[in-house]
Amino acid sequence: MKLLGAFMYQEHYIPVPELWGPMGLRIAAYFLPYFNKIADDISKFPESDSNAKHSKNVYPGDDYCRTYQAHSIWHEESASGLIELVFVADYINLVIKNAQERYDQGQIEFIQ
Repeated sequence: MKLLGAFMYQEHYIPVPELWGPMGLRIAAYFLPYFNKIADDISKFPESDSNAKHSKNVYPGDDYCRTYQAHSIWHEESASGLIELVFVADYINLVIKNAQERYDQGQIEFIQ
């Protein structure tokens, strides 16, 4: 979800100029922590860095950059989204590994 949100601000990928204007950037900067909270609640992979969770002090000058140009929002959200993607991949690996172990022990059978 965070990666999809990041693409809204990736070099005008989505043709909605209102997103990149001063008002659109201020609105996005304000709602960023709420968006991240919703994304964390959906994915069940909570953000462990409180600065990233609250979108405060993520990098030097973040309050200014977020409201000045869209590229910083793209970077911030895509970084958070990529970390979440790693968590998802790790979880999928765990599920597959557990299923393989259960299959090897004869606890489950695959239907052919």
